[in-house]
Amino acid sequence: MKARILPLLLLLFIGVHAAGAPPAIVSISPSTASVGMTVTITGSDLINTTAVSFGGNPATSFLIVSATTVRAVVGVGNSGNVQVTTSEGVANISGFRYTITSGISTDFNGFWNTKDSLVNAVAPDNSHHMLSFTADGVTYSTGVKDSILTARGISFSPGNFKALPVASVNGNTSSGGSVFIALAKNVDGSSSVGNTANVSHYTIMKSLTDGLNGLDLGTGITNLPS
Repeated sequence: MKARILPLLLLLFIGVHAAGAPPAIVSISPSTASVGMTVTITGSDLINTTAVSFGGNPATSFLIVSATTVRAVVGVGNSGNVQVTTSEGVANISGFRYTITSGISTDFNGFWNTKDSLVNAVAPDNSHHMLSFTADGVTYSTGVKDSILTARGISFSPGNFKALPVASVNGNTSSGGSVFIALAKNVDGSSSVGNTANVSHYTIMKSLTDGLNGLDLGTGITNLPS
């Protein structure tokens, strides 16, 4: 009788210890994302992940990197919890923020995009124009240089965007004042201009409307008076 009980107990022992532990989530990065962006989920016992959701909406796809890491692509979602489901249980972490805008493209160095690590390793330091932006999963062109987007194989909804007229904003910045013109390291290809609060030839209006359709992102204004 004892000879029969021992193998049975051994099988029960093996069965209990073969089952994995329930998952746990320690962190998510980034914690703010929009549709199409990849979020890295770090925790424990994630190797048997069967589903991932953001704010209650399923991820478009996910990749199990290891028992401690899962990378998931955000679908059209909501802010709220990130949830990971495995064959052993469910884990949640709060603090995820869903945004509807994701990425812009410019003509810096020919083409630059905030989401593409292959082309955005070097931050823009010169005049460059906004080519497109993505909102809620749809990419809209600004109409500045659609040919660049087409050459890159980027699908987009064509548009024609322009900077708002600022004819009523006059004057330059003055030394010691609170209004500053923020300039790229190289302005129009010249590194001698620099960042300064007293650039006589760069008026406030020019800074806000420079470039094609006024969409040059290489300059800006800080502390603009109301």
